[in-house]
Amino acid sequence: MVLSLRFIRKLSYEFFLRSHQALAFLIEYVLWRHLSSKSLVNQICLYVSAGIFGFTFVIQLFASFYRNGVFRRRLPRAVIIKTDGGFMISLTVHGKLKVNPGQYINLWIPSVSFWFFLQSHPFIVASCEEDEQTKLELLIDSQKGFTSKLQRLARYESGSDWNDFRVALFTGPHEASAPLGEYERVLMVASGFGITAQLPYLRQLIRDYNDFTTRTRRIRLVWQLENIDKCAGRH
Repeated sequence: MVLSLRFIRKLSYEFFLRSHQALAFLIEYVLWRHLSSKSLVNQICLYVSAGIFGFTFVIQLFASFYRNGVFRRRLPRAVIIKTDGGFMISLTVHGKLKVNPGQYINLWIPSVSFWFFLQSHPFIVASCEEDEQTKLELLIDSQKGFTSKLQRLARYESGSDWNDFRVALFTGPHEASAPLGEYERVLMVASGFGITAQLPYLRQLIRDYNDFTTRTRRIRLVWQLENIDKCAGRH
């Protein structure tokens, strides 16, 4: 409960995440020790739950390897581009992906952090095409930790030099897309760089409206900005 407090999560999200995972394994071990001398039924339930977790973890791991081209030795490449208000990551994947509005990916860039394998960084995909795509764009506001390191590596050029492209790994896309096209009126609320999550929905609604495939007739967007110059140059 203490580790889940907001100010602790803001200080170090990675510590919050990994400590919860470590506590989960600790609880599993304590249960195993406690039930080892109890009835056989309790032990079977514990082993079954651990087996399901292990099986799903292995499936997800192999799926991630396949999607990242590990078996084909063609890993995704990321270029970090500096913008007026923050920076953008353009991620090129070797294989087509279908990304829907509102979905995100977890991103790892080994050259940015030595402990990259212990870190998980979710970013909303800002570029959602109607069809499958091979390039993902992530619009990011620099904060502390991982994003501040990315900010220092960003360049204004689009990365014509091959050295600007960094090996990257990702999982996803995750999360289900909200069916906004089923509603006649849509209200969107965003603050600062939170507009990144709304942009794919706006593009999809406008595209579907032009194709006469949506029920939406009115969209109202409320966007709160502390500094209009910071975000105006990006969107």
